[in-house]
Amino acid sequence: SSGINAEYGGPGVEQRFEHEQQVAVTQIIFLPQTKQMLSICGSVSSVYLWNLVDDTGHVFPIQVKSCRIPCHGGKEKICFSHLPYHSDWIFLGTTFGNVYTVNIKTCKPSNYVIYWSNANARKTYPEHPGEIVGSVEPPAELSRLLLA
Repeated sequence: SSGINAEYGGPGVEQRFEHEQQVAVTQIIFLPQTKQMLSICGSVSSVYLWNLVDDTGHVFPIQVKSCRIPCHGGKEKICFSHLPYHSDWIFLGTTFGNVYTVNIKTCKPSNYVIYWSNANARKTYPEHPGEIVGSVEPPAELSRLLLA
C-alpha cells in the first residue's frame, strides 16, 4: 500500500507512477479512446483520473484530478467498480451495499446514490445484503443496472 504503480508492456516497456498519498490501489480502468485511466483506491474511497500522455506526447502518467466519495464518514469502502460501455459515469459499489456514481470526465461525484435500503423498497430482503460484488446492464434495458 505504498501508492506506487507499475505498468509493464512489451520488452523494455515499463512505467512507474505514484499517488500523492500512500494508498492501496484496488483497480485500474483504462478509458477507451481517451489516453486516460482511472485508479480506484477502495480503502480511502477515492478515484483518481490520470492522463497517460503528457503535453509533449511522451507516455508518462500524470494525475489530473481526484475525488473522494462521501461514504458514511469513512466507514464504507469502495469494493467494486463498473464502467458501462460508452458512458461518462462509473458506478462504485461499496462494502455497505450502496452504489455511488462519478463522472469520469470531471472526476466529480454525483448526488445520485443507490442506497441498498431504497433498492429493497419492497422489503423482500430484511437483512443487509453485504458488499457489492458485481453489476451489469441487461442488454434489453440499458437504463437498468443489475447488482450482485
